[in-house]
Amino acid sequence: MNCAVYIRTASKNHQNKHVAIQSQKINDYVSQKQWTIYKQYVDIGSGTTRGNSLKKMIEDAKLGKFNMIIATDSSRLLRNKNSELSYQLKALCENKGVNIITLDNTIDTLTNGNLELGLLSWFYEQESHAQSQRIKAGIVAAKMK
Repeated sequence: MNCAVYIRTASKNHQNKHVAIQSQKINDYVSQKQWTIYKQYVDIGSGTTRGNSLKKMIEDAKLGKFNMIIATDSSRLLRNKNSELSYQLKALCENKGVNIITLDNTIDTLTNGNLELGLLSWFYEQESHAQSQRIKAGIVAAKMK
């Protein structure tokens, strides 16, 4: 397998540590499987800038540069500000033969197919919206004090 590695951390504090931990876990997994890593795509931060590397990874997958995406857990891959990206990942599995594995065992399209991708994408989209609402409510409450 020729693998793309996707790493995301929202933390700008200790970002190198978070990236290094995820990278090491994935490198160990890929080595154990005797697969190869095509490229590592890393997104750091949150908000509108988050997801630029994810977009690039999706474009590279469409061009056939790799046939496997690996992330440490499904939320890192699917929880993004642009839910369309999650659905593009599902389309890659359906139309381009790209598989996705997360090390938390939530996603393994190689053995389980891609049925869970749509449901997980919807779930993370809902959670992202709810979290945004909680943050906004907290800001309003803090201003009222």
